[in-house]
Amino acid sequence: MGRPRECFLNAATLALRKPNIYMYVEGYAVNRWIAMHTVAHAWCINSDNFVVDPTWDEGTEYFGVPFRHDYLSRVLKARMDYGLIDNPEMDFPLVTGAHSVDEAVSQLA
Repeated sequence: MGRPRECFLNAATLALRKPNIYMYVEGYAVNRWIAMHTVAHAWCINSDNFVVDPTWDEGTEYFGVPFRHDYLSRVLKARMDYGLIDNPEMDFPLVTGAHSVDEAVSQLA
């Protein structure tokens, strides 16, 4: 398990260390210890789309977007923080359209 409250770092590290096994996903998740509220979160999935959460062991529901490894790596090198969607340092390129969805999002089978 990675460090608590560092989900974006933990998931990115796992996905980039083992790119043939894990894909980085960012979105929202429910943690049963946080009164069943959704929170912004990051985790990984394996080739069977099974959630592998390096931060929580009590996550119950996940809804997110899988990102391409090359996009994850490129954006993390360009900014001073982790996370792809909430990215004020680069003026929110996924939200504004400065980065296309096709270059960022993985097309899962």
